Amino acid sequence: MREWPASALADLYLALAKLPNGEARHWLLNHGLGGETRLGDGRLLADALIDMLPGSAPAVIDLVAHGTPIGGSGIVARVLSSAPRGEPGAPIRALALDLI
Repeated sequence: MREWPASALADLYLALAKLPNGEARHWLLNHGLGGETRLGDGRLLADALIDMLPGSAPAVIDLVAHGTPIGGSGIVARVLSSAPRGEPGAPIRALALDLI
């Protein structure tokens, strides 16, 4: 991991964001990747993932579970606005509660 730039690892995490199995994402997080890492295009990983909601919900949940500081009223509003109505949006609404 030390040979790879942090931005390349963040780009990889972003590419894995919509996969249902989180093992590869967990490996990256367990080896020091965080949501405050910048992607190759300069955006924060956490911001890019929130922009991809609802599809990236598992990846955002993984970041929060690993202690990445994500929050603020603007972020919570963005998360809630991406939640589908009814039962399909339940994980995203739970994520919004975790961010408060």
